[in-house]
Amino acid sequence: MFEWLKGSNINTFGDSGCLKSNERGVYIQDNVIGPWLRRLPESTGGVLDLAAGQGIEAQFISEQGVPCTTIEPSAFLRKNSYYRHIKKGSVATLDFPPNSFGGVLLKDALIFISPNDREKMMSSVRRLLVGGGSFLIISELNSTLRIRYLPNGSQYPQSETYARKKVKDHWQEAIAETAKSGKIYGTEYEATVEGIMRLAQQYGFNISAYEYSVAHPIAQENRWVQKTGFVAEIH
Repeated sequence: MFEWLKGSNINTFGDSGCLKSNERGVYIQDNVIGPWLRRLPESTGGVLDLAAGQGIEAQFISEQGVPCTTIEPSAFLRKNSYYRHIKKGSVATLDFPPNSFGGVLLKDALIFISPNDREKMMSSVRRLLVGGGSFLIISELNSTLRIRYLPNGSQYPQSETYARKKVKDHWQEAIAETAKSGKIYGTEYEATVEGIMRLAQQYGFNISAYEYSVAHPIAQENRWVQKTGFVAEIH
């Protein structure tokens, strides 16, 4: 598993808007998503893409002959998608029948999902996967809580960043406090390998997760160019 990552400045942690040019993801498609697809068991639904964006991965998956169901909360991205079948949806309300999918994909979106919604997502994925299925996550590493907001009486956006030590489990209070100062329009939550491992194990999954450096090709193809991140396969 993840043989393609060996020798590429990786730390091992276990074994059990608009489209930008870097997001076409040729390396990720050929070396991460493609091999993952070939390992998936048969299922009626194929793959569920939880944050399809403009449908780049969904298009690739369908071109491999694998059915792909897609959801995306952003109306802007759905309207400007390259894949026709993207539906409005949220990871917090995955109302598909049990045992529908051989694989579930989440790319470049974990940091936008709150801790509460991550728990709902993981519980639903557990229900939706067929036996032997897996959940693939590709994510930026993020050790802080970042809240973007428009201050009251101002036309200039600002952001508040809270270190992990300061926020701990009080992210809801931090968001509520920031909301007193203006309208919140975006929140980025902590996303770490250790955190996703704990969550996966909490729901009875095994997980293999690897962190990549800014030197790795994946760091040039994800939404946050030249930032560290990780790939996790949960099964």
